[in-house]
Amino acid sequence: MELTLTQAADIAIVSQYYPPVSASAISCAISNFIPYASNFPNSKARLTPGKDIVAPLHLECFLMIRKCPKDPHGTPLLVVISFTNQYPQQTPSAVLVPPPGGEEIKPAYSIMSKDGRIQLECLSFLRGVERPYALLDILLAIREQFELDYPLVEVNYRPSAPAASEAASMQTTSLNGGDPARQSLVQEAAERVVIDVNEKARGYLDTREQALQYLQKLNESNRELQKAKAILTAHHDELQGYLPSVGNVSSLLRQLDGRTDTVEEHANCLLPADPLQARALELLAEIHASDDTLALLEEGLKRELLTCDEYVKKVSDVGREQFVSRHLYLRVSESLCKTSLGAAAVTPVSTPPPLQSPHTPPEVPQRLAPTEALRIEFPSADVDVIRDVLASVNDDVTIARQQLKIMFP
Repeated sequence: MELTLTQAADIAIVSQYYPPVSASAISCAISNFIPYASNFPNSKARLTPGKDIVAPLHLECFLMIRKCPKDPHGTPLLVVISFTNQYPQQTPSAVLVPPPGGEEIKPAYSIMSKDGRIQLECLSFLRGVERPYALLDILLAIREQFELDYPLVEVNYRPSAPAASEAASMQTTSLNGGDPARQSLVQEAAERVVIDVNEKARGYLDTREQALQYLQKLNESNRELQKAKAILTAHHDELQGYLPSVGNVSSLLRQLDGRTDTVEEHANCLLPADPLQARALELLAEIHASDDTLALLEEGLKRELLTCDEYVKKVSDVGREQFVSRHLYLRVSESLCKTSLGAAAVTPVSTPPPLQSPHTPPEVPQRLAPTEALRIEFPSADVDVIRDVLASVNDDVTIARQQLKIMFP
């Protein structure tokens, strides 16, 4: 199965075929190589899944090798790097695949066996480099070796003994560069440069390894959070079914008692029998409104919101209006009394009403005590119970009536 380098660096894919430690190291190695992959055209990865396969992941890279210094283009040679399941403890293997066209691996090649397997430990470029070798270092070391000594020959190539000796001497000369002391200094400098680069990259590699571990923890936490979110969403949907189909509390109260909390609704609580009673209610409301206004004016004077002149003027106006309202209310009350007396005279009764002088004012019925009024309204309640209830609510008849309604429905 062919993969791109990005897919091969995905730990989610690699971990399906390698142990966790090896998968993390392989993913890190390929990720570090990806920025330099443009220098090795057509690089790709190949996956060979199987139970008995030790190295299922292979990295295929083409190296442009010049057969001689005058070669302007170079020849592409395919090198396959395989990762074993013991990586990074075990170094990856590198194999040269001869191109089709009648060439084979040179016999008795110094760092490579006949089947193309390259001995990475013998490469001069990797001397002093800390293991595991980076993929970029491996490919650069192989390319350097192949340019010094091209690894392929014709199929029918049979070197003679003098020619072989001459080639060996030429290889030795090229390796030594004509000056052994200079070549030794160059080799030592190259090793020191590689060691310094690896030392600087070690912190970065450690950071990437820790980042992979943190990323794994974050993925696990994210999965747990997604499960918890799904559970909460299910509970929320379940609770939504129990919510009442009303917009607000007012509409809910209106559904419960059948009445709305508006001024019009409260105005309809008292329905006068005739226009005279309606006028009496209006005048009584004006009298109470005047009392409230006078109380507010007094409070404003105490808080120094009004001057004395303003207070006197406003109190005079309100007092004048209240005086007129009281006078009219008394006139309406007399008319109501006469109307009620006339209605009582027409209604047949068993005993005639007591005779009264036409100039005598109507008798005002005496107001009953709270205990007597509640006893008449709740005959089944004991007098002591009524007194206790009144005492508990500070003789508030309205609240006492509500509590007695609950006790004696």
